[in-house]
Amino acid sequence: MSGIQKINLDQLLDHLNDHKLYGFGIQSFFGTYLTVHYVNRFARLRAKELFREVASYVWQRLRTKKNQNSTILAFDPNKPLLTFISERRHIFAMNARVAENLQGEFQGLMLYDGNTSSLHLTGPLFTKNQIIKALSFSSGAKYGEVLKGAMKKIRSFLKKHELSVLRTPVFYIHMKRQIALLELFDRSFKESKPKYILTESDCYGEIAPLIIAAKINNIPTFTQVHGMLHNKLGYYPLLADYLFCWGNLQKQRLIAWGIPSEKIIVTGATQLENKLEDRANLILPNAWDIKENRFFLLATNPMRQEIRMDLLKQFIACIGMLPKEWIGLVRIHPSESPHDYEKITEGNYRVFICGDDILDYKGTLSLADHVVIYNSAFAIDALIHNKAVSQLNVSDSELGEMKAIIEMGAIPSFEHYSDLAVHCIRYEKDTLFKDHWTERRKNFVEQYCEDFGSSAAFNMVSFIKTKLNEPEKETV
Repeated sequence: MSGIQKINLDQLLDHLNDHKLYGFGIQSFFGTYLTVHYVNRFARLRAKELFREVASYVWQRLRTKKNQNSTILAFDPNKPLLTFISERRHIFAMNARVAENLQGEFQGLMLYDGNTSSLHLTGPLFTKNQIIKALSFSSGAKYGEVLKGAMKKIRSFLKKHELSVLRTPVFYIHMKRQIALLELFDRSFKESKPKYILTESDCYGEIAPLIIAAKINNIPTFTQVHGMLHNKLGYYPLLADYLFCWGNLQKQRLIAWGIPSEKIIVTGATQLENKLEDRANLILPNAWDIKENRFFLLATNPMRQEIRMDLLKQFIACIGMLPKEWIGLVRIHPSESPHDYEKITEGNYRVFICGDDILDYKGTLSLADHVVIYNSAFAIDALIHNKAVSQLNVSDSELGEMKAIIEMGAIPSFEHYSDLAVHCIRYEKDTLFKDHWTERRKNFVEQYCEDFGSSAAFNMVSFIKTKLNEPEKETV
């Protein structure tokens, strides 16, 4: 590629959203996928022309009678619509807790792209009649003829601007899904509308067309912060009417990104609990002993591969400096593949990849004596449960919200594994040193997360009920 200019991700986001598609910024329409997986690879601001041109073409073709899909999703106007977008248990719990608060008076929308299942839609609150499954558009059979024309436009544009075609099929499939879902939701909402919509995310791929279709059809929309705030592309510009966040620290960060203060409501985190399962009840591999071993946990998250592998290598080196009773556990992010990690940990008798087949998320957190992260949201859960947390700062380029947390003094940060090892050993032996960091964790949690679990869900539902019961303001 010739003449590529390096640009700031936030700058790219702002430029994309300066161009509207059906009244919404292009980046908002396509969700976070657009910037993260496609545009940022090319680093070309003029690529926005492609999205506007091709998306408009496909939208118009899909709305012709010849290509109109007759599928309609039926919604109950007396019940709210909750989305269930993830098979990650701790994120799935977000709206599951709200469902509990609503005592079953809800309808659910399962959005999936082939990787998400209804695995956790079980129990007395979830019946077949309550869960609606949106269509999966991965095959593209019904939209084939329409998208053939779109594909020609994509290839022509890329050739004209000397851009790589390697990512074209992926973008093509994503574009097809976003537009087809928008058309499906818009058509369905014109037939029946839920009382309101509450999602676990805002600019998440399948969520973006749902919220946009709801706003086109005047349906109240609410969304939530689903983890740590690393960059604004997951939340800005806000699509829903209101955004629920965990505490005042998050609210101030969201305001700094440009989201209006009155649209941000502090409720706490539904997916976080301030109680953990008793370690004595955990079923562990025979080689592990709660009384004899100390458990040193690395929690990862999606980053550039070189950062992830550097983090793992330093973690393993740190384990080598700790007493022999320490066992290293690697809890990889649900969106990551264990393959790269396994290649490095293979043959190491003190370091184990700890997936759900060994311990689930809560069990891993309960077992950990000391948690190591780079910028994983796992750290927040660990801090809430008064776990020792340290950061290995292998790079400043993808630090996100963790930078502010470190600057607040909530957790120590180390550039090298040897310094981390010294800290861990002192933490275990020096009571005053341990008390010092315990107090820092406590002060941070009080500011960061106002409430947890079911209580946070109650706060959300209470706010929504209040807003829906407000009388409309008279216009002069």
